[in-house]
Amino acid sequence: MKEMSETSVSANELLPPNVMNFQALVSSTQSILKKFQNCQNHGTKNEFISTQIREIKVYGGHFRQITEESIVQSTLMALYASDLIEYVDFCLDNQNDVHDVWVGARELLNQAKNNHKKSKELLDQYRKLTENLNKTQDDLREYKPIIHDTEDLIKLNENTLRTKREDLDENIENAERHWQNVKLGATVAIIGGAVVVIALPGVALSIAIAEGLLATSGTITVGSSVAAFLQTLFAKKNEENAAKATTDISQLIEDIQKQKELVNQSIITIDSLTENLRHIICDLGEFEVFWGSEVTKLESLIEKLDKCCDGDGDDDFPMSKFVAKTVKNKWRTVEDECKQYGTILRTVITQSRIENTQ
Repeated sequence: MKEMSETSVSANELLPPNVMNFQALVSSTQSILKKFQNCQNHGTKNEFISTQIREIKVYGGHFRQITEESIVQSTLMALYASDLIEYVDFCLDNQNDVHDVWVGARELLNQAKNNHKKSKELLDQYRKLTENLNKTQDDLREYKPIIHDTEDLIKLNENTLRTKREDLDENIENAERHWQNVKLGATVAIIGGAVVVIALPGVALSIAIAEGLLATSGTITVGSSVAAFLQTLFAKKNEENAAKATTDISQLIEDIQKQKELVNQSIITIDSLTENLRHIICDLGEFEVFWGSEVTKLESLIEKLDKCCDGDGDDDFPMSKFVAKTVKNKWRTVEDECKQYGTILRTVITQSRIENTQ
């Protein structure tokens, strides 16, 4: 009779089996779904941030898909655990046919390897999702200095605004002084029927305009008609300059306000996204712990079943009773955990789907 040595069992296997903290798993799942939704609810005109939000939305879909696959796998694991327990009980009954015992061990070994492959794939998918979310979080954090560069540009525009305002005030003052000089120094001389405009700094009145305003003989000082005309001319010019400068400044102010709003919104959005991602990444650890634990248990079982199947089938019992009882106790816990995992997460996912459609 072939029996595995009792010393081959590790000390950890003699400890009470770990019980999954399903309350933490429920809280983590609800939190992940909520945080993904929070990220999707953000709106922004910043193209880079919009791209990151679209990627996060895709990752949220991946999480749902992986988790729904994990629910299916947990159901299969619970069924497998039940079969394994029945097999151990079958082995402990010495009246059963030895050949059937060996056939059962090989079948369970194949199933264990298949479950290990699927469970490992789930674990890798959760880890890959965490890796992608970490990258997105890093990209957002690295983009923040670029936003601050935009703040510097806004400050430059503010300086430009102040300069334009100063230039406008100076131009208006110069034009007003110019008009005062014109009023004091303008003289119109009409010599030999020709109109001559004397001492008009910066202003050229045509002969035709002057002729329409003044008498046709003699030499006179600027009259009320010419003064009114010049006043109107300069006032109109000042008004046009002021209006154009005011329009330029108003447009610049509007552009600056839009830039400020975009920068402020971008900073708020980045901070919110990175905070939500931080929680998601942390909560994903619950899934990595669960499936990491299942993978480890399957690896341990595969090792035992491999040793059981190494014989040629002539031995009457492929597994020592000590090891068999250890396996039975551990996999009864696995069965309970996988059942709870599937039931609880199926409920959480369904509730979330209903809430999102309301």
